[in-house]
Amino acid sequence: QPKETLVTRWRADPWARGSYSFVAAGSSGNDYDLMATPVSHTSGGLPRLFFAGEHTIRNYPATVHGALLSGLREAGRIADQFLGAPYALPTHKNEGVKT
Repeated sequence: QPKETLVTRWRADPWARGSYSFVAAGSSGNDYDLMATPVSHTSGGLPRLFFAGEHTIRNYPATVHGALLSGLREAGRIADQFLGAPYALPTHKNEGVKT
């Protein structure tokens, strides 16, 4: 028997509602990649806005470890940009959500 419990109220949070991402009808796994694409201020310029979260990782969507891995991916992209070394985690498009 449990000795203690912790009850969260994610469903009551008006901004979260206990939700997570999913591939909607008519969508594909490519949408995760699209949402993870960094944004540049100018055409062809260096990206300045990066996106992380469970909604941006094709291999592990809707999971805590997917959110963590996407954060590491974006940290790697930023390090690549400023340090000039390949720090980004490789992506494996042949795993996870099928297109």
